[in-house]
Amino acid sequence: WGLPRTCIDLPGESFDFIVYAEAVSDKITITLARADYDHVKISIYDLLGRAIVSGDADPKLKVFRFNGLNLSDNIYLVRVETSNGTAVKKFVKQ
Repeated sequence: WGLPRTCIDLPGESFDFIVYAEAVSDKITITLARADYDHVKISIYDLLGRAIVSGDADPKLKVFRFNGLNLSDNIYLVRVETSNGTAVKKFVKQ
């Protein structure tokens, strides 16, 4: 994409995904490496562990966009659970 990545990989991932938080808006894009899982659940948490958004997603999709979350500038965690396992990435909203 040529865009700066604003996320940090945390150890223990069973698969890969990318998180991109647009600096000038409340848009967050999560892109999975593939789109053929049996189940996908995406959750975004603040550093205190409070769920900002959490829910099941269409496992046939590869790209998920969240708008209007009204996130303040801070560090957040994205947890993606699939039929292949669970991965967590940290991202910075600036």
